[in-house]
Amino acid sequence: MPMKKQAAKIKAAAKGSVKAKKVVSASGYGLGSSKKKSGYGCKPAKSVCKPAKSVAIKSSKKAKRKSAFRALSNQTQPITANTFTQVEFGQEQFDLGREYNPATSTFRAKLSGVYTFVTSVLFNTTPTAGTSVILFIMVNDRIAAVKTGNFTSGGFVDITTIVKLRSGDDVEVRILSEQPGEIIEGTARFEGVLNRVTK
Repeated sequence: MPMKKQAAKIKAAAKGSVKAKKVVSASGYGLGSSKKKSGYGCKPAKSVCKPAKSVAIKSSKKAKRKSAFRALSNQTQPITANTFTQVEFGQEQFDLGREYNPATSTFRAKLSGVYTFVTSVLFNTTPTAGTSVILFIMVNDRIAAVKTGNFTSGGFVDITTIVKLRSGDDVEVRILSEQPGEIIEGTARFEGVLNRVTK
């Protein structure tokens, strides 16, 4: 084959190859064209991610309030024989719910619920004599718990009890002795804690 004819065929083949590449690009399979003329072109993918909705954390309206207190006797208290007497606890150590009044030695519940109360008293007779001492935990002037101690000259009496209170109920401690005597300063305590809130 003459050299001129062979060179012409090679040039023609090269031109055909270039056209083929352009056709492929136009059909959507090419990499350089952004405009797709056929239905086979790839469209930009739509974003499926939506902005996350902010979730506000709300505090529970039924959150439990803390309720607990502890008080001690801060002075020696004389007790008259056969007299129903309120025990004085004038030294408040803590009161989380601001429900205990040291001036009146009374706890007033702000929340309805089940409470535990503890009280103890060291009683000495004056003059020394055998006696029976009765200790009471009172709720609204009614007996909620009671314990009796019999001594030759004096001793401790203590009570631990669980009571169900309504909001506004008053709790206090009282004592009754056959013989006159006294509660020694710093030896009596009165404390309570809310176990569970009720309706």
